[in-house]
Amino acid sequence: MGIFDRLRRAFGGETASQRDGDGRVRVTFSPWMIIGDDIAKQYDFQNLGGPGTETMVQVRCTVEMGSFGVLHHHVHFVIQPAIVMEECYLVAFLATMDEEVESGFFPVKVAHLDGGGNLFWVEDRESARKCLAVLHACKPMQFMVLDKQDCLVKIPLENDSSYRTRFSEIQDQVSNR
Repeated sequence: MGIFDRLRRAFGGETASQRDGDGRVRVTFSPWMIIGDDIAKQYDFQNLGGPGTETMVQVRCTVEMGSFGVLHHHVHFVIQPAIVMEECYLVAFLATMDEEVESGFFPVKVAHLDGGGNLFWVEDRESARKCLAVLHACKPMQFMVLDKQDCLVKIPLENDSSYRTRFSEIQDQVSNR
């Protein structure tokens, strides 16, 4: 039994891709883009939070030059509208849908954004490294956010090989400054 099966059993519910009927969840998504020192992919869901709702999810990786010429990578997720109204820590999980590559559970610092969304910041480097490994797999992914009692977010996210191209481009851009 895979991790998704264990989580589904523990938290119940359905993933966005399992719903159908009038409230069918639909998603459009951008290609991987370079925005400043970030690479980002945006997903726009309809009906994810129920019929007539719109939800935006961004997966972002910031690349910056550290001391001694070492590149640092920061992974974060943005969800709009907000699912948490105050700053806190929650637990997240990212894996390829086939569960070949997974991050394991990791803490995320959640901040409320002025536009009504949340920023989920992966603070520790080891968790960020594991998230990057999932992204580098270039396969469809599953992203979850959990609190002590419930699964707050459980969504499938498309991914493709353009991630590697954009990741390489942003690393070169930051390195060559």
